[in-house]
Amino acid sequence: VLQQWYDAELKTWIADPHDQRHHLLGRHTRQQYLVNKLDSCTRLLLSAPRSNEGSGPQCEEERLLQEKNEQVLKHIKMIETALFKKLSLDQKQAYFSLLKYWLFFHIPAAYGMMLLATLHLVTATAFLNRV
Repeated sequence: VLQQWYDAELKTWIADPHDQRHHLLGRHTRQQYLVNKLDSCTRLLLSAPRSNEGSGPQCEEERLLQEKNEQVLKHIKMIETALFKKLSLDQKQAYFSLLKYWLFFHIPAAYGMMLLATLHLVTATAFLNRV
């Protein structure tokens, strides 16, 4: 179940940056959806019927089931860590992209402001002697 979910949804989400506008606006709907889906997969994988008897082959089966559950939990924690690292990376890429495009506005505006300041300096000193 976990492998199918990873192949169907998570693999494509990890491969490329997603939801850049949502990161800039502080919305994490896709990430919340994936975390909820991971939680439901966790509950599905770990929900196994348990017997109340403490001896015999059922006890051995429970021990094996417990070991399997621990391995599944370890893999789920690794996937959850990857999800949060991917969220952080996408958020950083969104801010980097915003700053990159901000420079296309800021640099021409700064040069224009320097040009206007120079023009103001020249005209102010030209009219300073006439007053």
